[in-house]
Amino acid sequence: MTVQPSSAASFDWFWQPPLAGEPGIIMIVDTHPGPDQASVPMVAEDLNNVILTVESKIAADVHLFQLRIYTRDVLGLWIQIEFNVLGRTFTKKEPDFSQADLAGVWDNHETRAGRE
Repeated sequence: MTVQPSSAASFDWFWQPPLAGEPGIIMIVDTHPGPDQASVPMVAEDLNNVILTVESKIAADVHLFQLRIYTRDVLGLWIQIEFNVLGRTFTKKEPDFSQADLAGVWDNHETRAGRE
């Protein structure tokens, strides 16, 4: 599903809530339409609004610090977003998992959703 309500960026995403004490996950993939659409920001350029958009679509009792959040840019590189438990601030960091593992999780989701 491509979502653009409060963010002008084009992206696909999915989430899984925390289960059995394990953190949940959000994966966001930039689906920028290309250089001929320069007015559309990339996810990295509009990350705050992208996260707010996704957050508005998940369960209200789940907080972003409870989730592992990963974003993939248009070149296929994954980064991890980590939220501070005490505020709305976040940092970008190297993912806890390998690029191949994250790509596999995304691909598995796409296959299960019937999009591959």
